[in-house]
Amino acid sequence: MKNIIFNLEGTLVGTEKVEPYMKSRAGRLYAERNIDHIPTYPNEEPIEILKDYSKYLRAASVTSLPKSCAKKLVEKHNLPKSLVVANSGKSLKKSLEACLRSLKADPEDALFVTDRAAGVLAAHDVSVPSLGVLWGFDKPCQIFSSEPTAMAGRQGDLKHFLNDFEKGKLKYQERTLPRKFKKAKFRQKIFAIGFSLGDYVPTSDCEDSYSLEILNYKSCRDIIEEDIRKGAEVLYFDGNLKKRRALSVLSYFFGRLVIEIEKRGIGSNAAFIGAPNSLPEFCYRFDVNERIARAVAEYFGADYFESRPFAQIFPLERSYGDRRQYVKSHLETMGIKKEYIERIKEIEEFWIIDDTINTGSQVIALAILIGSINQRAKIRFATLGKQL
Repeated sequence: MKNIIFNLEGTLVGTEKVEPYMKSRAGRLYAERNIDHIPTYPNEEPIEILKDYSKYLRAASVTSLPKSCAKKLVEKHNLPKSLVVANSGKSLKKSLEACLRSLKADPEDALFVTDRAAGVLAAHDVSVPSLGVLWGFDKPCQIFSSEPTAMAGRQGDLKHFLNDFEKGKLKYQERTLPRKFKKAKFRQKIFAIGFSLGDYVPTSDCEDSYSLEILNYKSCRDIIEEDIRKGAEVLYFDGNLKKRRALSVLSYFFGRLVIEIEKRGIGSNAAFIGAPNSLPEFCYRFDVNERIARAVAEYFGADYFESRPFAQIFPLERSYGDRRQYVKSHLETMGIKKEYIERIKEIEEFWIIDDTINTGSQVIALAILIGSINQRAKIRFATLGKQL
C-alpha cells in the first residue's frame, strides 16, 4: 500500500504566526493552549487533495511543533482524523523514520511532500522519494539544490504527482554530491583560540534576555536581506509577543564583536569566514554568520569570502557530546570548495565567526580543514554565545 507523508507547517498549513512562540518554553506552552486563537491558514488545494487520497492511501505528517499543538492544528483545519502526526524534535530524519514505523511502510512505498530543502535532504537520508513544493517556506533555488525526486510549482500540480507516485513513476534517486571539494582527515594537533560574548541557554525563557537576543539573531536567517534593510522584524514571546527590528539585532552583535576583536588585535593578512551553521544554502533565506563576518571584515579592512568556502554536504544530526566523535562527524559532512584552495594558502590568520558554540567540535573541524591546506595560518574564532 502507498503512503504519503506531508510537512504539516508550510505544505498543508501556513504557520508563520506560530513560529515566534517556539523560541521559549513559555511561548510553546502558550501556543499549545491557545493555538485556536493564533492566526494560521490552510492551503486549501493540498488539504482537499489529501482528504481525497487518504480514503485509499495512508497519510501522515511530520512537524517540529509540540505534538499536542500539531494535533490541535489538525483539528482546527479539519484535516483527516486518520492523519498520523510524528515529531522528533529538530530532526526531520527521525520524524520521517517515526512516520514509516507508524505506517508500517517501507521507504520505497512512501512519498514525502515538503516545502523545506532540509526535508528533501532528510528524505535522502532514509531513501524516501520526495516532492519539493514551492508554495511554502523555502526559496525555489533551495528546493532545487537539495535534489527532490520531483518539484511542484503550484498547489494544483500536487494531484498530478500523487497520481504518478501511485502508478510507481516516482522512485527514489540518490542525491548527486557536489564534486569539487576537498575533505580532510582527523588530526589531533590543530587548535583554534577564541572567545564568546556571553552564555547561551537554548531553551531560554523570558528571564534570560541575552539568550533571547541570540535567538532573535538566529531568527534573522528566515528573512531575506532586502527585507532586513527595509525594516523587517523578528518576534519573540516574553509573556507577551514582542517585536525587534532585525537590523538592530544584527547591528548589536556586530558592534560587540568589533569591540572584542579590537581588544585582541588582528594580523595584517587576516580573513573572516562565517561558520557553516548547519546547511545555510539549503535551510535558510539569509546566511547571518556569513553576512556578519563580511561586515566585520569590511570594518577592519580584512579579507573575506564573498561566498562560503566551506561545503556542507550532508546535515549533521548532532554536534555535541563526545567532542572527538563529533569532530569526525563534521569532517565526514564538510569540505572546502576547490576554487578557494589557492586563496586559503596565502592567508596568515583566519577568524571564524559563529553564532553559538557547545563543545567546539565544529570550530575544530573547520580548523582542521583550513590546516590541511595552510598549516602556517593562525586560526581564531569568535562566537555570540557559549551554550550552557
